[in-house]
Amino acid sequence: MQQNDWPAEYATLTAADRRAPLPPAELERLAVVAFVLGHDDEVAACRERALEEHLARGDVEAVIRRVLARVPPAATR
Repeated sequence: MQQNDWPAEYATLTAADRRAPLPPAELERLAVVAFVLGHDDEVAACRERALEEHLARGDVEAVIRRVLARVPPAATR
């Protein structure tokens, strides 16, 4: 298993996001890092921003994949 320096990655991603809005993939990574570090409010905010950016880019398939990943399989039938 790979060892991650979660605090350093969090610092890098948040600093980059302050300079310029992160693209969706990096926002999703920031959400994961924030989750690991217990920044629950930031997890939701990053995921929402990533979805909004996918929509703004017209990447509807990416939005659908993200939404389906959050829904139990039985609920989609």
